[in-house]
Amino acid sequence: MTTLIYEASIPIWKNFLDNLSMQLDKAVVYADAKNIEHSVILNARLYPNMLSLMQQVQMATDQAKNAASHLAGLEVRKFENMEINFSELQARILKTISFLETITLQQIEGSEKRDIRVCISSRTASCSQRVKRRCSPGVHLSFMAHDLQFELQ
Repeated sequence: MTTLIYEASIPIWKNFLDNLSMQLDKAVVYADAKNIEHSVILNARLYPNMLSLMQQVQMATDQAKNAASHLAGLEVRKFENMEINFSELQARILKTISFLETITLQQIEGSEKRDIRVCISSRTASCSQRVKRRCSPGVHLSFMAHDLQFELQ
């Protein structure tokens, strides 16, 4: 089970973040080609009540980093949301990927039996439930939504 949880999390999140980084590169090229200020793209929303692209990137990196920390039994690192441009968002993605690369299969061993408590709610879930139900879908939807925006235009 340990290998399954590791393979269903760390490499997948790294791949998602690599893809997100490529989408941000596309956004820069698009904005430059259309003479759109980068801040307009970074603050864009697909729907009025949706978070901005910048906030979506921050959340995606936080989800991957936090879930990996929980799986490995580590204290969750806090990344301040101070990014204001594409290069700073790219640095945040790289920082998150670098952190994910430090997580080993041995650190995740036994995590399927461990309960975790997430600070934003008092609910408890097993690590394997968190991977299956919370982390990957949220990260995937963030990437997918912004991928569609830049591919369609």
